[in-house]
Amino acid sequence: TLHLKTASGKANHTKAEGQYRDLSNFDSTQSNLYQAVNAGDIKMFGQQVDALASAITEQVKAAYMGDAAIGSALYAKDEGQKLTAEQKLLQDTALIGHAMQLAYLGKRNSTQAPLVFQAWISDRDLIKQNIPTTDVRVLLTKG
Repeated sequence: TLHLKTASGKANHTKAEGQYRDLSNFDSTQSNLYQAVNAGDIKMFGQQVDALASAITEQVKAAYMGDAAIGSALYAKDEGQKLTAEQKLLQDTALIGHAMQLAYLGKRNSTQAPLVFQAWISDRDLIKQNIPTTDVRVLLTKG
């Protein structure tokens, strides 16, 4: 969601931002694609539209080519790096795009994630050991 914050809508910016953030929230990935463009800055707006279009185009291309497996080291986060607004937009768009691919494939093939499965993975990149490849979480339920 690109929110153009122009002078004529100044009285509504705060309320609109809250509503746009709710609208663009994607719970399953804990991401939000809300982007504000202050004072209707045409250059900034153009850059954000270009970045978003590029991210979506790359996702379609990768899906078509069978690339970019979800969970690969290619998408591991470098926790020491501060992302620019454009990089964050690209990262969130990619994350949401992958979640949408999984949802589509699951629906199309009438498949669901198993209740329990057994597997192993490397939790670190094989080349750069300081880069995690997964975000480890533990789910406990009372039985």
